Amino acid sequence: MFLLESTSLGKDLAERRKNQNKCPRCELYYLKTIVKCPHCSELSDYKVKLLIKKRAKERTGLGKYMLFGMLAILIIMYYLNT
Repeated sequence: MFLLESTSLGKDLAERRKNQNKCPRCELYYLKTIVKCPHCSELSDYKVKLLIKKRAKERTGLGKYMLFGMLAILIIMYYLNT
């Protein structure tokens, strides 16, 4: 069941990406109908670097929470089965 849901989510993401451009400067996506990137077109190079670092930190933070959650579930499952 999860495989079907993840496949459908992947298709939805691919469909949305067809209508979007990836900015070469900040690497974020925006609609093709927009001429300039709304995320970084008004920012200096320094602020764009800060934006990229902030997004990278957010992604790694989420991964850490997911890892700790998975470990907690495994430990609980181990104790319930013994």
